[in-house]
Amino acid sequence: MELSERLAAIRDKLSMTQDNFSKIVGTTRTNISRYEKGSVDPPSAFLHKLVTRLNVSPDWLLTGRGEMFEQDEPKLSEVPAKHTPKEAVYDPQTGKVSSMFNRILDSPASIITLGGEIAAGEPATCIEDFDAEPVSIPKILLHGSPAEYCILRVKGRSMEPFIMNDDLVLIRYFRDWDAAEGKVCAVRVDGEITLKEVQIEPESEVIFLHPYNHKFKTIVIQGDRYQDVFLVGIMEALIRTFDR
Repeated sequence: MELSERLAAIRDKLSMTQDNFSKIVGTTRTNISRYEKGSVDPPSAFLHKLVTRLNVSPDWLLTGRGEMFEQDEPKLSEVPAKHTPKEAVYDPQTGKVSSMFNRILDSPASIITLGGEIAAGEPATCIEDFDAEPVSIPKILLHGSPAEYCILRVKGRSMEPFIMNDDLVLIRYFRDWDAAEGKVCAVRVDGEITLKEVQIEPESEVIFLHPYNHKFKTIVIQGDRYQDVFLVGIMEALIRTFDR
């Protein structure tokens, strides 16, 4: 099932017309029609609203895996059409959005240096940025010492719509492939590095590196390459700068 079909399935499950559905998610009926036909790719802001307003599972929305909704189906009478969830933070570890904006603002900060770039597409050489400014990270987002982390700038569009070109990702160094299963990770393949969701089949010695963007292909690591792939770390936070 393609993304466009999943979008139509959400609306069908909620028994809504395109016009009514557009009001709930804050767009136009014409856009809904285009998204469902697959003639236009929905922007990340639209997909974010499906997750935060309608409890749609991010994993199901992007990959078709699992259940359509995180918990119960939303009670549409309780969803204001023009509500903007400003106090929401997406946690890639759980795939859920939590209202912790104020806690982040009140948290003391740690300084982590921007380490360079990471490819979101085919693996590429990690370009170090020695002139980069340090990045201030709220300590509430760290699950260990700042020395256990690095920050990389995303270059490419394979992880859209949730991870965009030029976003910064907070990577915690990890070597345990079991911990990486189902998570977005920095992975070194043939000496080059990429950002992908990891799926592992240890019995058959196959590692799948999945993009979120359906226009990109999954990278399959097997055979002789299986022993040469290296887990750099797991993504724990996303940092995005918005134009004012």
